Amino acid sequence: MEELKQEATELGLDFKGNISKSDLTQLIEDAKNQTIDGSVDLLKKVKVRINPRDPEEKEGYCGWSDYSAQFQFDEVIEMPLGAVEFLKTKGTYKHDGKGGKKWLSRFMIEMV
Repeated sequence: MEELKQEATELGLDFKGNISKSDLTQLIEDAKNQTIDGSVDLLKKVKVRINPRDPEEKEGYCGWSDYSAQFQFDEVIEMPLGAVEFLKTKGTYKHDGKGGKKWLSRFMIEMV
């Protein structure tokens, strides 16, 4: 499992520490199955579960390219991979007391 986590980290993949072995394997395979020119099919539909970091939020909205959706949190939904990647870019940097900063995404996204 540690080898898989290391490989995923080297590929630049975003995953939670408690991800299952099968999910992590699938995430790595998807990253490796990119087209030869290095692009990913952003229109490919994927199933995800999205939760907000802010407990006050009750539902989410995504507008990406020609795709738009309003969705409930903590429900399995299907959306284009490009929309998922777009949602991952929403967030802010969190600064620690030592002057360092770390990216904190607005949403916690789990590939299902």
